[in-house]
Amino acid sequence: MTNTGMLWIHPHNDTAFEKRLQQAVNDYQQLYGVLPSLCYVNPQELNSRRRSNPRLKLTLSPNEQLAPGQFWLGQH
Repeated sequence: MTNTGMLWIHPHNDTAFEKRLQQAVNDYQQLYGVLPSLCYVNPQELNSRRRSNPRLKLTLSPNEQLAPGQFWLGQH
């Protein structure tokens, strides 16, 4: 795991994963001026999903330290 990035927390886990992920990416880009290339997620949310999102150019990786609804976004 890289040392710098942004922890993104969504208060409503009933929102679709893809919609939360897109919002997190948008917030990251607005804050840092670049798109993230890496996103750590809770393994429970990643189990049924691909490890990459070509549309967002994002690699998804599991991290047990994150709760459901949390994303950690950063750069490779």
